[in-house]
Amino acid sequence: MVLLVLGIGTTLLKGADPHEAIRLAMSLGLLATSRKAFYRKTPLSQARLTLPWIIAILGAISSAVWLGFFSYEHVAYRDELWWSFSVNGQTSRFLRAAAALPIVLLLVSLWRWLQPAIDQGIPSEPVDPATLKHILSTAEYGYSDGALALLGDKRFLISPSGQSFIMYGVRGRHWIAMSEPVGKRDEIAPLLWAFREQADLYGAVPVFYSVRKEFLPLALDLGLTAQKIGETALVPLSDFSLERPARSGLRDNLAFDIIPLGQCDDVLPLLQKLSDEWLAIHGGAKKSFSLGRFDLDYMRNFPIAVARVDGQIVAFANLMSTANGREMAIDLMRYGHDAPKGVMDFLFIELMLWGKQQGVQTFDLGRAPLSGLEDHRLATLTSKLGAFVYEHANKIYGFEDLRNDKKKFDPDWEPLYLIAPAGLSLPMALADVAILTSGGLKGILTKG
Repeated sequence: MVLLVLGIGTTLLKGADPHEAIRLAMSLGLLATSRKAFYRKTPLSQARLTLPWIIAILGAISSAVWLGFFSYEHVAYRDELWWSFSVNGQTSRFLRAAAALPIVLLLVSLWRWLQPAIDQGIPSEPVDPATLKHILSTAEYGYSDGALALLGDKRFLISPSGQSFIMYGVRGRHWIAMSEPVGKRDEIAPLLWAFREQADLYGAVPVFYSVRKEFLPLALDLGLTAQKIGETALVPLSDFSLERPARSGLRDNLAFDIIPLGQCDDVLPLLQKLSDEWLAIHGGAKKSFSLGRFDLDYMRNFPIAVARVDGQIVAFANLMSTANGREMAIDLMRYGHDAPKGVMDFLFIELMLWGKQQGVQTFDLGRAPLSGLEDHRLATLTSKLGAFVYEHANKIYGFEDLRNDKKKFDPDWEPLYLIAPAGLSLPMALADVAILTSGGLKGILTKG
């Protein structure tokens, strides 16, 4: 708008010709009336040059250069054209402009490539862990994995009342929310729209990772689409018992115990040792974002279930639960070199029996990635690709083995979804989610 005002003034000064000034004034009026449409916060210097934009820029420049050569093909080429300056020297001006374009493009590209990494998150102060704990303890909506908010690797959008939040991470131009919002039920829909609007404000794409089927109506209201990415194993505890053969024969020489919340400081060094041994046994990179990590401050937020042999802890798992206590899940599962075979099955069984006594209705055994995807010829390409990877990459990633480990507890399999805008955003979002949850590209290529 400033340049248009200057253009109007200089046009009138150079010859008092009102026609050009009127055209510029009309453009100025159009911009002024559409000012509210330019609301994005991302500076031009940080706008992402995606492949479609690069193709569009190259196409526009190529078309302009072709049009110039076509317009002046009747002019015989002479070296003097490069330094000829005259009022009507249009051919000379075109040649100089066509030569300058590649130089300008190269300089701009170098400048963009040398810019710092784009940070498109909502500018905000770190959230006090006490605030997150209060929301988790009073939440009416959300699942047990909401406790991953305490991991310290996420950003947050907090509701105006301070009683609900969405936790998310930034990868590329995607804002990836982990699971579903947590908090008061009547605040969930407004909070989701606030997240959608904030992402749009910063030119980002909102993504919701690992959500359940109850979230789908909200996703449709947001104008987003869903892609199944696997299943989670939910064990109803109301009729859970040790009567079935698959659940017997695992209790010899093992003792089960729960270390209450806030009383684990004395055993944390031993648990750290077991965790390191477990990582050494299984290899691979440490995962992040959708799984916890062994951090002393993080572990102090949970009760810890332990398995002992002769009084010595040989395995442990930290417990996550919803505010109403209806659902319980484990996060870290670790055992050391001295743990007997089947120790994790023993820990699972004892936890389910203990949870049943505490009034827990559902025990979440965790995700089975890519499980249950359709490979029907009419299914989406993303589903067919996921089903192919699930079937043929088991030796590397252990997808089928992981599902079979959970299957012996007779769980109900509930689908999990990735929510994102339709079109190309969905596969691109899947790629960014995979990188974010695996701790980087190395983690994707490594069994862990």
